[in-house]
Amino acid sequence: MAQDKDWSIEGVRPECREAAKIAARRANLSLGDWLNRTIMATVRDELGPADKPARAPQLPALPMAELVSAIELLATEVKHQNRRTLEEVQQRSRELAEHAFEPVAQSVANLERNLDAKLGKLDGIKDVAAVVGRVREMEDKADKASLAVAPLERTVLRMAERLDSLDGNQRRPPRRQGFFARLFGRD
Repeated sequence: MAQDKDWSIEGVRPECREAAKIAARRANLSLGDWLNRTIMATVRDELGPADKPARAPQLPALPMAELVSAIELLATEVKHQNRRTLEEVQQRSRELAEHAFEPVAQSVANLERNLDAKLGKLDGIKDVAAVVGRVREMEDKADKASLAVAPLERTVLRMAERLDSLDGNQRRPPRRQGFFARLFGRD
């Protein structure tokens, strides 16, 4: 592809010039070749078939204003095509994203159903206050029972000491033993 020169055509807007350069690069042509082909195709479409089929059609030189109009028309068409392509890409991206997130959405829906089912079971318990009251009552009884164990433990320890003294084990120096060892007489 030949290098594009900075062509200055009077009356051609910079965005039209850029659009023509981009289109020429995509067609793998120099800007001049692309403009020549595009202008000739446009003029050929507007003028119809040539009167001289034996020779390659030679068109008369067009006024600059008509050339500028043709280039502007082409630039507008390129912009429209780019916009349509962008919209198609965005739509396809949306479709791909929806497809990718579909399993996640299903999973969330399943979790919601499971949660609703469990909440429904909780709603089935009519007297939650009674159950809570029973649990608190049991906790209070457990606390009282643990307080009642301490005097019993002291009593059992005293009984174990008396048994030791009656057994004649007073010759040995008293050694510290665990509660159950003293209770059951193990050394």
